[in-house]
Amino acid sequence: MAIGGRGAAHTVYAFAMWEDPAETDAHVGWARGLVEAMGPYTVPGVSLNFTVDQDESRARSFFRGGKYERLAALKEKYDPDNLCSASPRT
Repeated sequence: MAIGGRGAAHTVYAFAMWEDPAETDAHVGWARGLVEAMGPYTVPGVSLNFTVDQDESRARSFFRGGKYERLAALKEKYDPDNLCSASPRT
């Protein structure tokens, strides 16, 4: 399976939503702060379906054991034009 971490007892996502662009830093800050504070209690990796600002190194840390490379090869085969940009890409 591409998605790991199924042994975790709970799932927590920090969703921050706002309308006023002037509030961006405050809302992104508390959401990232919550994720950081929960770090010691989490399993490695991240569910990429619930992220928008993760870099490639974070994706690679989630898809360990060669999963990232296998998914990237499938992505290249079935989506060579990168129509679905949320999928892993080498």
